[in-house]
Amino acid sequence: MNDEFAVTELWPVLAYDEMAPTVDHLHRLSQIAGKYTLDQPFEPFWSNVPLVVTPRGFGTRTLRAGDVLFDVEYAVLDDRVDVTASTGRVTLPLAAGSVADFYARFVRAVAPLKIAAPRTTLESEIPGSFHLDTDSQPRPYDAAAARRPVATPRRRDGCRAERARSARAPATTRTQPRSAPSAVRRSVRSCPRCYSWPSPRHPSRALRAEPSHRAVPAALPVG
Repeated sequence: MNDEFAVTELWPVLAYDEMAPTVDHLHRLSQIAGKYTLDQPFEPFWSNVPLVVTPRGFGTRTLRAGDVLFDVEYAVLDDRVDVTASTGRVTLPLAAGSVADFYARFVRAVAPLKIAAPRTTLESEIPGSFHLDTDSQPRPYDAAAARRPVATPRRRDGCRAERARSARAPATTRTQPRSAPSAVRRSVRSCPRCYSWPSPRHPSRALRAEPSHRAVPAALPVG
């Protein structure tokens, strides 16, 4: 790839091998909230199912269980799971342990809020998976590793510094020449630190040569 197509990488280096046990544990625990989204009325393209990014981690949208409105947030920056309902609020710590133990504590904690256990317990999309209520294997939880992907991209100071340096320095990329073949397209990425739409001199903007008959915005990694 030519220098004119170089991209300034602002994402931190994540050592997946070190994070994998915690990622696997958190993935399984997050499926408890995911089961409640499956209990909601179906929306086109399964848009009722995905969990959303929150300021402190990730969680569900507002859900309904009978006459109760509630949401579940995995506040990984605070090492806890918050269930906020129209009938009250409960908090459970995120820590090492088994999925079955956490699931049992979760179900007991939300019962006084008039929230029943989810209708299904299968740990989906995991080879050789268990059920949430029978997965008794002890699993680690590294709080620092869990926070890293959530906390680092939200630092805006570094992004402002990059913008200031970029404004003073000549642009590191050139605009696409008019004579370029149609197979060369522009790929625009939002800033991985502040998620703002990049200006022409923003370091997150780059030109990339890629055979394609249509322009598709490059997606940010999802944790």
